Amino acid sequence: AFDAFSSILLKGIGSKGLLAGETLSFQWFSVACLRIYVRGTLCGEVSDVKLPKAIHAGFLGNDPAIPDAKKNILTGLSRVFQAVGGGAGGPKRAGRVLIPTSIKEPASGIMMPSIVEMGTQDNPLQMRLLSCGIQVKKVAGFGVQVYAAGILVEPQGTKRHLESWFKAAAGNPSTSGAGSPKALCESLLSKEVFFPRGLHLIFCRSVTGKQVADSLAEKLKANVSPEAFDAFSSILLKGIGSKGLLAGETLSFQWFSVACLRIYVRGTLCGEVSDVKLPKAIHAGFLGNDPAIPDAKKNILTGLSRVFQAVGGGAGGPKRAGRVLIPTSIKEPASGIMMPSIVEMGTQDNPLQMRLLSCGIQVKKVAGFGVQVYAAGILVEPQGTKRHLESWFKAAAGNPSTSGAGSPKALCESLLSKEVFFPRGLHLIFCRSVTGKQVADSLAEKLKANVSPEAFDAFSSILLKGIANGVNKGESLSYLWYEPESLRIFVRGAPVGDVHDVKLPRAIHVGFLGENDPNAPAAKEGIPKAMINLFNGN
Repeated sequence: AFDAFSSILLKGIGSKGLLAGETLSFQWFSVACLRIYVRGTLCGEVSDVKLPKAIHAGFLGNDPAIPDAKKNILTGLSRVFQAVGGGAGGPKRAGRVLIPTSIKEPASGIMMPSIVEMGTQDNPLQMRLLSCGIQVKKVAGFGVQVYAAGILVEPQGTKRHLESWFKAAAGNPSTSGAGSPKALCESLLSKEVFFPRGLHLIFCRSVTGKQVADSLAEKLKANVSPEAFDAFSSILLKGIGSKGLLAGETLSFQWFSVACLRIYVRGTLCGEVSDVKLPKAIHAGFLGNDPAIPDAKKNILTGLSRVFQAVGGGAGGPKRAGRVLIPTSIKEPASGIMMPSIVEMGTQDNPLQMRLLSCGIQVKKVAGFGVQVYAAGILVEPQGTKRHLESWFKAAAGNPSTSGAGSPKALCESLLSKEVFFPRGLHLIFCRSVTGKQVADSLAEKLKANVSPEAFDAFSSILLKGIANGVNKGESLSYLWYEPESLRIFVRGAPVGDVHDVKLPRAIHVGFLGENDPNAPAAKEGIPKAMINLFNGN
């Protein structure tokens, strides 16, 4: 049993080992059977009468590997009972798999959003990331990274229409036949049984509209009519504009009906082309023979497994309430960093979507020069915000005054208040690599004078442990003020710890929302207009 377990484990982890932030999971899924998952993917199972209990006893028996995990079971069990509706007689809640907000494309380090909002205001649509990879072009003999590309699907339709492939693959795709990778890609390129698909490109460097159009023309011109290609190019060039696409900006394509392709630039819908061949031709460049990014095609299997796990019930499930479509990301103008408009926070038992209100840049003076450190986003939980700040909205009446109940000052005071509580947060994306000590020292300037030494030490300890070897350019640090006296800290999108203190959550947010010297002035300045947009459904 041990040898079988070790063999699956070593093969699953591979020669490169597990990186910081990667996962290893065990599931005791029947009396005498243990399943092993590496990086969220099922690698194998061992049937043995003793092994599953032995693995779990290491965490739940005497001398547990992580005493706190065992100690806190009672609290977690209480949440479980509440979540399922209070027992056998209560209403059941459909299970939900919490997915990460972003997935790192390994070659470029670009963080790809796991959910991309597409569609229109009347018909919003959440597309799920299946896989991603990098496109490399040869320039003067050198490999130059151009963009990271993600392959997207609409989860409910995918599950309905690809279930036969999933069953044929049975967790272990064959090299040929109905459960093979080739059969899967053919299904993703088929128009016969339709569900929305898409592509999401994030650029590694600045490019002109002509460079993008010329690159796509290589494969498109031979497969679509001149009229369709011209219409596509016209929308593309107009959407990209004369300045081209900067590093970090996005270009997306959505195959949203059998013969129609939608084009998005920087998260905004620019136009659509109705043509019987164009949508498939665009996607065939990534899913067909000689794909632009082989890794993105190769890794679809892993992503599809995640989609099937996350969707759950399929077509018979509850209907989603209509909502206003907001862009997937908003550009912080000074740095060009794309800030996500929705940031997933909370826990698996209590997931929480936080909405970006506004963003701005923090600049530090170094040797007399202004150095961009990070782009900061101010986050709120939309429903609670609307309930508790409605009086401010009515007083502002669409045009915030300079003083009184409808002023920007009154709004920021409400966002810093614990009296009427709703979740708030901060999301920082770094413009350059920094060490954990640099981050902690920077925060210490304002925090130490306003919180107890014990609270500051607990905060610093969690922060430094979570950051470990530092934060790289493009990586994130986030804070969630989720209860009046509780702050949760996230590094690279993963929660790393909580601090419970009467002053700390507010003190962190005062650094961005307070009257004196806010860390990112533009983020604070943009809040009143953003709040009005939130109330108006924009």
